[in-house]
Amino acid sequence: MATKNEPPCLLSLPLIILLLLLSGPVLKTYGHFFEIEEATIKDVQRAFTEKKLTSRQLVDYYLSRIESLNPVLRGVIEVNPDALHQAERADVERERNNGSRPSLHGIPVLLKDSIATKDKLNTTGGSYALLGAVVPRDAGVVERLRNAGAVILGKASMSEWYHFRSSSIPSGWCARSGQVLNPYVKEGDPCGSSSGSAISVAANMAMVSLGTETDGSLICPGDHNSVVAIKPTVGLTSRAGVIPMSPRQDTIGPLCRTVSDAAYVLDSIVGFDPRDSDATKAAAKFIPTGGYTQFLKKDGLKGKRLGVVKNPFLPLSNISSQSLTFETHLQVLREKGATILDNLEIQNIDVILNPLLCGEALALMAEFKITLNKYLKELINSPERTEEFGQDILIAADSTNGIGDEERQAIETMEELSKDGFEKLMLENELDAMVTLGSDASTVLAIGGFPAITVPAGYDSNGMPFGIFFGGLKGTEPTLIEIAYSFEQIVKLSCDVFGKSYDLAHVYILQVFSNSYINTSNALSIKEATVEELQTAFKQNQLTSRQLTEFYLNEIRRLNPILKGVIEVNPDALYLAEKSDRERKAKTHGSCSRLHGIPILLKDNIGTKDKLNTSAGSFALVGSVVAKDAGVVKRLREAGAIVIGKASLSEWTTFRSLNAPNGWSARGAILVDNNLEIANVNTILNFSLSGEATAILAEFKISLNDYLKELVTSPVRSLAEVIAFNQKFSDVVSIRNLENLTKNGFVKLMIENKLDALVSAGPSVAPVLAIGVPIGICFGGLKGSEPILLEIAYGFEQATKRFFSQIDKCDAVFPIKEATIKDIHSAFNQNQLTSKQLVEFYLEQIKSLNPILKGVIEVNPDAIHEAIKADEERKAKKGTVWMSKLHGIPFLLKDNIATKDKLNTTAGSLALLRSVVPRDAAVAKKLREAGAIILGKASMTEWAAFRGSAISVAANLATATLGTETDGSILCPSSFNSVVGIKPTVGLTSRAGVIPISPRQDTVGTVSDAVYVLDAIVGYDSRDAEATKKASKYIPHNGYAQFLKSDGLKGKRLGIVRNPFYNFDDDKLLTSAFEHHLQTLRRAGAILVDNLEISHIETILDSSVSGEDTALNAEFKMSLNAYLKELVASPVQSLADVIAFNKKFSDEEKIKEFGQDTFLVAEATNGIGKAEKKAVKNLSKLSKNGFVKLMKTNKLHALVAGGPSISTVLAIGGFPGISVPAVYTNTGVPIGMSFGGLKGSEPSLIEIAYAFEQETKIRKPPTFL
Repeated sequence: MATKNEPPCLLSLPLIILLLLLSGPVLKTYGHFFEIEEATIKDVQRAFTEKKLTSRQLVDYYLSRIESLNPVLRGVIEVNPDALHQAERADVERERNNGSRPSLHGIPVLLKDSIATKDKLNTTGGSYALLGAVVPRDAGVVERLRNAGAVILGKASMSEWYHFRSSSIPSGWCARSGQVLNPYVKEGDPCGSSSGSAISVAANMAMVSLGTETDGSLICPGDHNSVVAIKPTVGLTSRAGVIPMSPRQDTIGPLCRTVSDAAYVLDSIVGFDPRDSDATKAAAKFIPTGGYTQFLKKDGLKGKRLGVVKNPFLPLSNISSQSLTFETHLQVLREKGATILDNLEIQNIDVILNPLLCGEALALMAEFKITLNKYLKELINSPERTEEFGQDILIAADSTNGIGDEERQAIETMEELSKDGFEKLMLENELDAMVTLGSDASTVLAIGGFPAITVPAGYDSNGMPFGIFFGGLKGTEPTLIEIAYSFEQIVKLSCDVFGKSYDLAHVYILQVFSNSYINTSNALSIKEATVEELQTAFKQNQLTSRQLTEFYLNEIRRLNPILKGVIEVNPDALYLAEKSDRERKAKTHGSCSRLHGIPILLKDNIGTKDKLNTSAGSFALVGSVVAKDAGVVKRLREAGAIVIGKASLSEWTTFRSLNAPNGWSARGAILVDNNLEIANVNTILNFSLSGEATAILAEFKISLNDYLKELVTSPVRSLAEVIAFNQKFSDVVSIRNLENLTKNGFVKLMIENKLDALVSAGPSVAPVLAIGVPIGICFGGLKGSEPILLEIAYGFEQATKRFFSQIDKCDAVFPIKEATIKDIHSAFNQNQLTSKQLVEFYLEQIKSLNPILKGVIEVNPDAIHEAIKADEERKAKKGTVWMSKLHGIPFLLKDNIATKDKLNTTAGSLALLRSVVPRDAAVAKKLREAGAIILGKASMTEWAAFRGSAISVAANLATATLGTETDGSILCPSSFNSVVGIKPTVGLTSRAGVIPISPRQDTVGTVSDAVYVLDAIVGYDSRDAEATKKASKYIPHNGYAQFLKSDGLKGKRLGIVRNPFYNFDDDKLLTSAFEHHLQTLRRAGAILVDNLEISHIETILDSSVSGEDTALNAEFKMSLNAYLKELVASPVQSLADVIAFNKKFSDEEKIKEFGQDTFLVAEATNGIGKAEKKAVKNLSKLSKNGFVKLMKTNKLHALVAGGPSISTVLAIGGFPGISVPAVYTNTGVPIGMSFGGLKGSEPSLIEIAYAFEQETKIRKPPTFL
């Protein structure tokens, strides 16, 4: 709680001299001077980018300031002994990846001593009573800070036990630090309880800090120490792991020197936390898409309605310097476009401000005892200590006995006072914010859980700071930030402790280099690259698996926030990629596989025995541990593929409820079509560039640099590089002209000049070679001079091999986006890319895009480690043996494919969150054996389809992915996301370790570079013995890649069933496009058998009539229960448990919106009874008399359909199918061409699909990314 002491006197001259002598604000680094004191987060991040500063130097500076000033100010209670190590790690991460990073990456943060950290720091609430206590885990906000890359600097002092121990203890005092001092006025009130947090920021002992508030503990210290404080809406920030006081009023917020810094910190700490689920869930709706920094607008006051409440916060009868300053500020607010409603009154304000009358004191006593006892019980170790000082409030709190009638009445009274007072004031006057001076209004907002911001506003005659206070209704932080930032920019009041007036410049953090490119001489584009092209790039040392994985990780980070295709990234993806690189270099067994080093994204129902979850998109399976890799994963690993992560999917493969939208899962949310146009997407994805242009020159630089980054290939990537290029290569045109003259006039030139030899181009062209422009050097001589010319030419050739090798390694440009596995492997082999770089790229992509796309449900924390390992393997084995095509390649797995690692396997459901699978799914195991890197888990329709896998590949969040299909879950997402999908014959790929639906229809397939992945994952698996043994006869000797034939359509008989597969609702564009494709098939040599019909097609397509629903319901329950029982650990052990879990966490699982009706129907089944056997028999009969008869009677190689509508026909019989990008609608939505065949006909389907793909080449990258 906020507490204030007596009025201050001026800071003594000796103290000012001491502080001045001890301060050292300027740091010289890399030959540049950078002023750290008063620097903002933007300033520091720019200095990082320009290599003027490192995180180590920044932390060193603050540690030095603490060492110098803290003996006087006592704002810091404890310094983190690992702070420098964390800073160095941040520097290494920044050095390895120049891509965009979170705004707090490498930034030191000071935490209030009530915020738990699971490290070497104590969490004591300022009391010796908790010294040595061991917390079970980081507080929720600390987890988010660490995830953002922040450095935990230490713990700030505070008013002991939030000033709730005794009324006689002065504000800012605690046993562990003693009495803190206000840095402006020695005897001034520092206020509390977040006193140390505010003081340390004000005195530049910390850059930013976190504090907590129950009533005034953020606003008051901010007000009294001339810093910005944001008190968020209760629940906006998690209180989990924070020493509690009141669950109704507690909140955590930032204290910073500027509003912009506070907004950056707020962005990093808000969000849902299952350990504080009720409050964070209720407040999550207030968090704006794109974060809070977008509201840092200089014109933020324009049109705002501000209500001024002066009484009792600024008595009208008392004319003081503060009141005069306040009136001046109100006039400024008016001039900048705000409407001021002055002299408003809050009903019952006297009662509200009296904690005894309003009931606040009574409620807090009981709440404090309940919540503190609960917190203490959770501590792993807590010593008992004897209190030596007064503790009357603690004693009074201990005398309470829970929330009884009196306490409930007090809480109801506060609710009524809040509703009839502040809420009524805001709503009746249609206010955007209430404005007053100081912090006395904090109680008004505290009892209702409302947000507020204080901004430095002036200094009184004694030099004591005071702030201006803006408060609003719940969730109005965006509006408050607009108001506060606009006010701050106008006033620009210094918060420097010595009264300096710094006019800090607002600078741009400009990303000069695109994440989409890696240096390579031939500018191989990873976007759209095939597996074959990636492997060629590996072999030619143009790309490494690390670089490829980094590309996809960056793409996932960039695009997944939009597309939501990846549900989880494999934390080991980069490690796996580096391992692939090492294997490729050493030529170990398996490194010649087509998938070796290729990142694969797995559908989230494909089990991986790694750090990824396998959850089928459901939180129910998050944290579950699969026993082993799914069979297909096992094969992928054996092929050297990199499991980059898990793709989102329709939760429980759309089997939880028919009401859930396609592509939705609790873990991945709703997936977004990646071909939609999103306005201002670059602004959404890069807040540092949004609306901050201040001059034409700055705008030109930014716009030009953005344009250059978008070019597919370019020798320059920024305005600075354009200038440097112009200076260095002013003679390039004349050089090229000389080459033409040499070629066309060589004989004449030699004769006229009587030369023995001519060397054209010359050494001045070497820099041009270095940037990847190919220019030859020509040696010519007269007749008979061949011996000399050969000596010269051969010597030059041998000498320059090393030179060009260095160019390839260092200075070329390799575009990872759209690169194929073949491209990536070529880059690996030519040392132009590493698996680590590849994984880092995809991680960055996921970080940037996944908040929007939501395609990745979870990232593998070991992905980079796996990539490094792959690189080491490639390096160690280069030149010796063949390497798997998947070695070093990051894979994203659908979230129902189990991985025995740090990833969850949840099928998109919260119910399986933290379940432990016994092993990798077989396909995951195969991927690991192939050297692939598990990047993470893709989101999916909960307990169902795998749209996240398709979205993630389409948006370049992964090289390749694995998905699963029961009925349409591969072919449909592939068709609608413009990627290739193969649904194999049931049994061709092992389903072991994959969250199941039906043993008759389930299969595991691939998206993108499909054939190479298929080769890696097919084969017999003892854990799925019956199906894989039966289908193993279909696997061709030497694999499926041999069927990638450009003339594969020649002689193929293709059946056309127009009704219902070509009914496009009179869409002339689609009709015309598919008719054109049919003509293309004919021209390429195929024989089309048109106007065929499948017997009983209406029955087949109606799952309720065909018996498919009846069979699947029973099969799902049986197979899911068997799967759950095998888990090593899981919060759910049966379908019934999952249903109960969903009810318990109904908001997270959106039960009200989508229900779980299919689950309930499935749970009501009782095994395979008469009805189910009849249904299965009917499906078999329909399949035999329909599709099979059609194929055999007409001697067809394949059935061709527009879109994925053929999927059910193939599903009920376990037949294979392939979808290939074919057409885009007039709104830009992609639709594929589907090819289906009889069991084991994958070779023919691949020939047909590949030839069609080569003829049409329809696929294009998503237009808005």
